[in-house]
Amino acid sequence: MSVCENEEQEVNQLRALIAAMADVTPDETPSERADAKLKLAQLEHQLASAQSALDNCRRVHTWYEVRLHVVRMANDDGSNPTAVTLANAEEWIRVANLVFAPARLRVLLDPATDFETRNNTRLNQLVEGTGLKDDDDAINDANGIGDQFPNRIAVICRTSRPLSAPPFGNCGPGCGFSGFPGKYVIMPAFDPNLAWLFAHELGHYLGLPHTFRFVIDTTRDAGIVFDILGDSLQALENDASVVNDTPPEMIINDQSAGPNTSVSFGGQTISFLRNNVMSYYRPLTLNGKTITQGQAARVMAVLQQRRSAGLDVAVLVGLCSDHFYTTSVAERDNAVTNVGYTNEGIACYVFDLQAPGTKPLFRLRNSNNGDHFYTTSVAEHDNAMNNLGYTDEGTACYVFDSQVAGTTPLYRLLNSCDHFYTTSKDEHDNAVANKGTDEGIACYVFDSQAPGTVPLYRLFRAA
Repeated sequence: MSVCENEEQEVNQLRALIAAMADVTPDETPSERADAKLKLAQLEHQLASAQSALDNCRRVHTWYEVRLHVVRMANDDGSNPTAVTLANAEEWIRVANLVFAPARLRVLLDPATDFETRNNTRLNQLVEGTGLKDDDDAINDANGIGDQFPNRIAVICRTSRPLSAPPFGNCGPGCGFSGFPGKYVIMPAFDPNLAWLFAHELGHYLGLPHTFRFVIDTTRDAGIVFDILGDSLQALENDASVVNDTPPEMIINDQSAGPNTSVSFGGQTISFLRNNVMSYYRPLTLNGKTITQGQAARVMAVLQQRRSAGLDVAVLVGLCSDHFYTTSVAERDNAVTNVGYTNEGIACYVFDLQAPGTKPLFRLRNSNNGDHFYTTSVAEHDNAMNNLGYTDEGTACYVFDSQVAGTTPLYRLLNSCDHFYTTSKDEHDNAVANKGTDEGIACYVFDSQAPGTVPLYRLFRAA
């Protein structure tokens, strides 16, 4: 089933009516032919409207997913590793996914394979734009890492040299940097007060310029510069060639930390775009950064160019709400931190290794709409893979396919295109009463922990 099922049904019904009219060729009077022509025109107009509604539904419910590969740099001898942990990278991802939600973009990583440490002093001490040979050679090294992961976004974290560059502190010029069509995102050590910095550099990777042209140290100097520019807001424009809805801005370092949201010179008001991720101004709230609709459109356009160049972009058309079940604490935490799921607690208790009398509970995921599906039936598993757009994600756990002492039914329901599993009869009945489809009993599990069992965690992500 599709999240746009109603729109699809209306389009198909109208197409069938139009085709049926074309197939009927009775002897008609001029009046009948005129009536048929008018009815056909009305149906074609309705079809155009219905198709537009379907296209809009698919657009609204289309999400893009891209994997990262994070490389933490250290010196050649392993000393001075960049102060970035897997947990830090996951916090960057959490913030970035909030920022890029208007572009329907999610980034994620596999904690087991997408975080590593490498030794390269030259790259670990890289500073952007110095013109020094060591730094130019380091850029070549960074491109080499990008070439190793052409289907992912390479995120290279380096310590840099201790220079000062307000408003970011002591990480030096080029605290982080990237750009289109570069092959990498360069990041400094993690700073909890700048958790949005990765989203800023990812914005450059996805084709977003800064919202400003000038960075000025003091408010007094900014007034002088604006006077030299003829008090022209247009002279401050930096991204107008690709984005049409960000006001002109000037970065004034002594205003960086807030709380002001604008300054006036020569009768003109210059806004500080504190909530925009491509501004240098610090946000007024921790998760306050986002992008505009114009910036979202630019991101989606560049994402398609990146995809054509080899970046693996998963396109989830008609993304469903999704219930996801796992016995893995690491997978649970990654889904919450990086993929937008909410932890709904423990669904039941199951075996993570096969016990006598149990069967595998297969886990599959629909690559078109994001739905996770669980079944003990090999035939149902194979049909879902061969005919329904699902891919095999292995065995979720081991369960009983008939009731044994101490077990309870795990009910299976379908809500639009989201498969949902619960041991609660009340929750089952409420779902059915609210147009959920009862698909019977998936298997039998334990409501409380029994010897040898582990929790099966339940998570939810809204469409």
